[in-house]
Amino acid sequence: MANIQPERVFRFGPFQADLHNRQLLKNGLPVNLRGQPFDILALLLEHSGQLVTREQLRALLWPSGTIVEFEHSIHTAITKLREVLGEDADHPRFIATVPRHGYRFIGSCSTAAPPAPEPAASSVSPPSSTPGIAVVPRRFRFRPLMLGVLAVAAVGLAGFLSRAYLVEPRSIVPYSPEDRRMTFAILPFQAPRGDALGQEMARSAFEVMETSFEHNALWGHVAPRRTVEGAVAQLPSLKDIARTLDVHFLIRGRIENTPPDYTVNVLLVDGASERVLGTRSFLLPAKLAARPRHVDGFDAFFGMVELAVEAEVKRALDKSVDVLDVRDLSFRAFSEWRTHRDAQAKQGYASATELLKRAVALAPDDLYATYLTVKINLCDCAQDWSSNVEEQRAIGAAALEKLLGADPSNLVALKFKVLLLQLRGRFEESLVIADTILQREPDEVHVLDWKALALLRLGRPREAQPIADALAGEVPDKWPWLEVHAADIHFALADYVAAAQFARGAVARMSEVGLHNSVDGTIRLTLAASEARLGHPNRAAAALADFQRSVPEARTLAAIRKWMNPLADLYGFEPLFDGLRLAGVPD
Repeated sequence: MANIQPERVFRFGPFQADLHNRQLLKNGLPVNLRGQPFDILALLLEHSGQLVTREQLRALLWPSGTIVEFEHSIHTAITKLREVLGEDADHPRFIATVPRHGYRFIGSCSTAAPPAPEPAASSVSPPSSTPGIAVVPRRFRFRPLMLGVLAVAAVGLAGFLSRAYLVEPRSIVPYSPEDRRMTFAILPFQAPRGDALGQEMARSAFEVMETSFEHNALWGHVAPRRTVEGAVAQLPSLKDIARTLDVHFLIRGRIENTPPDYTVNVLLVDGASERVLGTRSFLLPAKLAARPRHVDGFDAFFGMVELAVEAEVKRALDKSVDVLDVRDLSFRAFSEWRTHRDAQAKQGYASATELLKRAVALAPDDLYATYLTVKINLCDCAQDWSSNVEEQRAIGAAALEKLLGADPSNLVALKFKVLLLQLRGRFEESLVIADTILQREPDEVHVLDWKALALLRLGRPREAQPIADALAGEVPDKWPWLEVHAADIHFALADYVAAAQFARGAVARMSEVGLHNSVDGTIRLTLAASEARLGHPNRAAAALADFQRSVPEARTLAAIRKWMNPLADLYGFEPLFDGLRLAGVPD
């Protein structure tokens, strides 16, 4: 096999390929090319003008003894590479096919030494502490959208874009990172005829789904839009479309006019049977018709991912874990962890951990199994049932460093890094990384939220306030914890009117379980202290009575201090306890 020399940067046309850092730029901007398509490009560039045989590609991409559908897999990878380079196979500018032999890079290219690497954001040392609210870790909030964020997966893990299916392996072999069981095609979303705004909404909703997959390519390979549109135009049935595109799952979307806004219904369809596996819906306000991304749309995306994972788990359900490959072990681990909650959370974590240990033993460098190891160990759910939260956090931190080592610019890993730094009370560093992420994803809700919390912890609530207000106003009926943060930030600013208003909204939307929690449940204390500061003793007393019904053991300030989790927004903030004294709470 021909060896790739990774020490050079190749420039051709508008592109620049940095083989050492595995990055392709177009006109100076990053291009989403990872995994096997990038490996092929690297090999072709290293042998520019020379024939690269199909056997050389096989030796490069698949280890000896691994059995794959080679013709299909190499075609998929070359098709992806050509689409990224923007060229037609019949009129190539860069990659020419040599029939029955292989490929040749025919473009004009030059080489240069790669730029010196910049220091990672995580290495920034925090400045001296800033006076303000006590610096304590912020728990990792596991919410529906967070599944994707923590999940959740990002640009840096986009290497999972091409695939190579195993055919009756003689023995269990780990899957390469590019191998995907979950393959999708997103069909054009439909809207009522004659509804011009609805048509625009359909395009925006489609962009939401497509962008979500692009930013979280870890979860599966998505067929190129142009190829999908061609198949939809020519083929009569969903089954034919799935077979032609060679995908397992089809995603369909329908837009309904539900004045004053629109409802987007997204369906996951099994390509082989045309059976609908499930539906997710989200509201798309009319004012956001032209907006390419919307937070609810991410939930719909991850709903599709969850349904697909469950379908993949069912396909292998009759197999013993002893014969599962690394991908099915990881899928089953994710399912075990996600479906066990509340009283069964500890059981779900134990089952998922055992499955992931098997997966990592089979393939130590598998990024998907590594990602899930980070995810389940840095979850806030551990606060309620784990016998050793710090041990879990250490496991998650080690796996996170592994992810960052594989790709320091990986967005999903950087988001985890922000959370881990906040858990460790290193808010200045977390703020630096959050700002770096927001340069690439300026509307990322959770990163904005973490930035506001970091500013609050650093004694800068004035800077946090406009961020918190905007977030709480954007999705007021969805995530009450955004209102919790807004209330606490306004309380820190001594703006007790706004603090009470946000606190009442949060209390009204939170579940009793959430209100009993020693992190979010402190919002009733914020409400009581705010009302007392405003000279409303009856309202303050009512808020305290509600709090004490949920937490009967916390009837004095000493007991409240003991009950409050150090991860609560206003933990150790003395003005809060002064307000509770005004409300009548004894020391």
